[in-house]
Amino acid sequence: MEKKDLSKKPSPQTHFGFEGVSSQEKTKRISKLFSDVAFRYNLMNDVMSFGMHRWWKQRLIHKIPLNDLSQKKDFSVIDMASGTGDIAKGLLPLLAPCPHFRLVLYDLTHNMLEKSFHHHNVYKICGDGLTTPFPSHTFDLYVMSFGLRNMGSIANALAEAKRILKPGGYFFCLEFSHISSPLLAGLYEAYSFGALPLLGKWISGNKNAYAYLAESIHRFPSATQINHLLEQEGFRHISHEKLSRGLVAIHQATTP
Repeated sequence: MEKKDLSKKPSPQTHFGFEGVSSQEKTKRISKLFSDVAFRYNLMNDVMSFGMHRWWKQRLIHKIPLNDLSQKKDFSVIDMASGTGDIAKGLLPLLAPCPHFRLVLYDLTHNMLEKSFHHHNVYKICGDGLTTPFPSHTFDLYVMSFGLRNMGSIANALAEAKRILKPGGYFFCLEFSHISSPLLAGLYEAYSFGALPLLGKWISGNKNAYAYLAESIHRFPSATQINHLLEQEGFRHISHEKLSRGLVAIHQATTP
């Protein structure tokens, strides 16, 4: 299967799984998909990853330089494509010692945000990650977990992340990647295309949602390609760490 065109210009065409669609159509379908599975989303994550997603997310949180952020008098964090708030919930105890922080949970679907937690310093906003309502240079930290694949345009999502980050702001993204071992890659592909949709039907009643998951992972760019896109958008200090034999990768960068 050919890799998708990573350029954000000039075509608005992207992919929903293996199907070519417009960016707007993808956003619409993603919103419906996650609205439909929100009630069993956390359980499905545990089952399909054998609980590994919790370790991946903890590793992501561990890499964020929260000590640097906590030295500021006040700072703002956005958890983009926050889902039910796993990353934000992990960040909160580490942010709590600083009384003047703002943590924004930003997601495309109301149903996901409704499943998240409540805190007086946490704000929930429903919207598209390509066109956020925030002024430029709003956030000190932009963090995203398994959301980049679902954006209508990867390049445009990164451009918007850079726009809303302050100079010297941090970008962190946990996302699926490509397993380096051909044998393990073959086994994972058999699992993701065979077992995942069946598990999705059994647990959430939605087989198609998890068929899309397998397809979107298969089509997603390599970690090196994501680094290249970050460089094109003007990010600096770009690096990534692969976990679980390359099944996922943590990308990090800063704004100039």
